[in-house]
Amino acid sequence: MPWTPVFVVLCFMQHWVLGTVALVGAFVLFGLALALGFPARLTQTMLFVCVAAGVLELLQVIDPGRHARLQDAVLKAAAGLIGIAIGRIVFAVARRPARQ
Repeated sequence: MPWTPVFVVLCFMQHWVLGTVALVGAFVLFGLALALGFPARLTQTMLFVCVAAGVLELLQVIDPGRHARLQDAVLKAAAGLIGIAIGRIVFAVARRPARQ
C-alpha cells in the first residue's frame, strides 16, 4: 500500500525540494556575508558570486556521480545575488537617520 507510484513520486519531490531549499539558503547566506563583509565592492561581490556558482557546477563534471546543469548554476547565482541585495538593504536601513 505505501509504495504506490504516487508515494514514490512524493518522496522524490520532497527530497528534491529540501535539497533545493538548502542550496538556495546556502548561497543566499554566502551573498549576504560577502555584501556585509565588502560593502564598498558591489560589482566585485556580484561577479564573485556568479563565478563561484559557475565554477562549482563545472567541478561537478569531474565527479562521475554528479551532473552539472546550467539551471543549477543560474539558481545558485540568483540566490547569491538575492543575498547581496538583502545585505545592501540592511546597510541602507542601518544608515538611514532615526526618526524622532
